[in-house]
Amino acid sequence: MKTWKSNLEETKQRYINWWNHKGIILNMWEHFQEGVQPHAEIMPPAPAKDLSQKWFDPQWRAEYLDWYVAHSSLKADILPVANTQLGPGSLAAIFRRSV
Repeated sequence: MKTWKSNLEETKQRYINWWNHKGIILNMWEHFQEGVQPHAEIMPPAPAKDLSQKWFDPQWRAEYLDWYVAHSSLKADILPVANTQLGPGSLAAIFRRSV
């Protein structure tokens, strides 16, 4: 499988080893982007029109996360995963949102 992560097989093995109580995983919940060579030429989306679009527009968020992961570090055991969480209180933000 073609992926942006050059050491995916090594990372898979470290996860298997960790699951079997052998070794550790060096991972991060979020990615860092400073000094990263982009994995693909993906343009960022236009700036969000407002906070509602930034947090609740699935098309805008998908385009942003595609760009974000393409420009993020995937060293060590960091996986190329797009974080779709809105943060603490996600349901409150959705339920209080005007329809």
